Amino acid sequence: MIEMKVKTIAMDTDNKNPVMILTDIEEKRYLPIWIGASEAAAIIDEMEGTSRPRPMTHDLMKIVFQHFHGKIRRVIVNELQDQTYFARMVVEHDGKETEIDARPSDSVAMALRFKAPIFVTEGVIQAAAIADKSKLADEHRKFKDFLEHISAEMFAAAPAKAEGRVEPPKED
Repeated sequence: MIEMKVKTIAMDTDNKNPVMILTDIEEKRYLPIWIGASEAAAIIDEMEGTSRPRPMTHDLMKIVFQHFHGKIRRVIVNELQDQTYFARMVVEHDGKETEIDARPSDSVAMALRFKAPIFVTEGVIQAAAIADKSKLADEHRKFKDFLEHISAEMFAAAPAKAEGRVEPPKED
């Protein structure tokens, strides 16, 4: 599983629907997920620290979870079927974890409220993520430069102190 974060909520200019953009921590891969307007508002509110005079649905869910001493531990976007994403919220209550099926947008809105990590399975990443080609090309170039300048001496044994080992004290 790959840990991801919400990069932004954007607007699809073709169909005027919000798109949640998840990215891995290094921002090398992006996962666009089309979501509803109310879920987009809930995510944006939490990202921007906006509060409303009355609790919205995700805020109410957080209040209820907390009232019963529950918390969201992590969210996993775990499946993609027929262009529909599926997610699981891992909830802890009384020291036990339970997985709850939920839409990715609702799961992410709750994860943000509980400061819980967001993960995406490797299968979903392989099927739908978009790579940042400039960052990948830069890494490829750096690795290629490294390979061109590598020598056997780089792997020669170094003195014990240089490797961070501490010599045992000498006895008198």
